[in-house]
Amino acid sequence: MNDVRAFGGPRVRVITTDGDVLQSLSQLFAGRAQLEWVQSDQWPDSDSLDDADLTLRLNPLDDGQRALVVSTAHDGAPIQWHWPLLESTAFVASCLALSACSDQQAWSLETEVLRVLHADQRAGRAIQARLLPNEPLDSAGLRCELGFFPSLLLSGDFADYFQADRPSRVVTLLADVAGHGVSSAMVTVIIKSLINRLRRNLERASSFDLLSPARMLERINSELMSTGLGKHATVFVGLFDAEQRRLNYAVAGHTPMPVLVVDGQAQVLPGQGRPVGLFADVDYRELSIDLPDSEFYLVLASDGALDLVDATGLAAQTDGLTAAIASCGGSVQSLAETLGLDRGQATPDDVTLVMVRGAAI
Repeated sequence: MNDVRAFGGPRVRVITTDGDVLQSLSQLFAGRAQLEWVQSDQWPDSDSLDDADLTLRLNPLDDGQRALVVSTAHDGAPIQWHWPLLESTAFVASCLALSACSDQQAWSLETEVLRVLHADQRAGRAIQARLLPNEPLDSAGLRCELGFFPSLLLSGDFADYFQADRPSRVVTLLADVAGHGVSSAMVTVIIKSLINRLRRNLERASSFDLLSPARMLERINSELMSTGLGKHATVFVGLFDAEQRRLNYAVAGHTPMPVLVVDGQAQVLPGQGRPVGLFADVDYRELSIDLPDSEFYLVLASDGALDLVDATGLAAQTDGLTAAIASCGGSVQSLAETLGLDRGQATPDDVTLVMVRGAAI
């Protein structure tokens, strides 16, 4: 019992529009239960009762008096207490006894621990979402957009895009950390922290690593190796230059490779390299391609997108994803719909899409 109280005791939902009633109950249950206030006069349906150990509703009586109706999620016989309470001590004792009944499974140490962990996961998910771009980037004829679809509350995918040293140069990055959940999400925080440091260094001209995709991969690899976490990731880093119509990029084991679409024709970019976080002192190769003067778009996708293609084998899945990208018209939403990501269903793996569109010159 004491262990459960350390987590705040049973969850008691109070349904009333009277704030004075809630204040009185809060004083009665102080330190012995967690009260949740629902400002309503309506009794909830049975499904919504399952996440509370007790539900108390202030109910009007025929004689003009009021009563508190006490119900549990697993007991079909509610108990009624007149309000104001004449025997407040007995009332509290009765409520706590109901919560502790052997057939009341909602209130247990295991349930409370899981609830607290779930709340922490939601808080972590909110923090992780703040690490991602929160809006599209428009810069010197380049437009970057993000589609982010985690399989769990915390994701191992990470993406970023931002201006480099001038508006015509834009850095894009997509990382896919091995595994899921908290440990993988922590690695995305490490990568984001490093990127922020490199951006600050570029602003004060103390380091120009941000302008070299290969050097960025070397820095990320060194950072992960130094942590000793035993986690690795695949990464793609690209530097778009809208003035020079050039894309410099480097690859650390990432698959699928980005797809460039020009006039409806799709081209899978070449490249390979070892994942970051596995080997020390890796030299990453920097590649370069010319970008057309006409409109184009390029799509980065995490490997979770391959699982959504109805095909067998990596080659067939890659071909199917390439075809979906070629037909999406440069729209993240259209591509997400083609892959079935708009249905709100759970995906087997995290899916991240980065769309970079270039205007004609």
